[in-house]
Amino acid sequence: MTCKSWRKQMSAYLDGELGPAEAAALESHVETCGACANAVAELRSALQLLDDHPGLEPSSDFDARFARRLQQEQARQRAEQALAPWWRWRWPALVTVAAAVCAVCGFLILGRDRPSRELAPAELEMVAKLDLLRDYQTISHLDGLDDYEVVAQLDELLEGEQP
Repeated sequence: MTCKSWRKQMSAYLDGELGPAEAAALESHVETCGACANAVAELRSALQLLDDHPGLEPSSDFDARFARRLQQEQARQRAEQALAPWWRWRWPALVTVAAAVCAVCGFLILGRDRPSRELAPAELEMVAKLDLLRDYQTISHLDGLDDYEVVAQLDELLEGEQP
């Protein structure tokens, strides 16, 4: 056994709660281990101090004063609970109802159909050329567009040479 496990049994040893074999094994260990011998001596000294200390006796009216104080505290708690605002004990239900109302309002506001309006001619033209607009957004960020005019002129020359 380790010193830690022996120290767990020291209080039982000093109280006479260990069997003869366990007590003999602990005594044998304490004879060979100075740290455990000191621990037993300190524990024995602390127990002796507690035994020598006179016990405290409560006053003769302690029980009556304690019972009266307990009744006063219980009456105070009942009064606080009776005067507590109704929302203190119903707040979970109120929060749930508020969340449901917000959800319903959100669905009503966001879920309704929006009135459609007629598109202006410029908007119709833009919708018709939407694919071209998507392509423009893709190529507008390319650095090679600096040479676009040269490439366009070469395309024109090639078109002119074809029969």
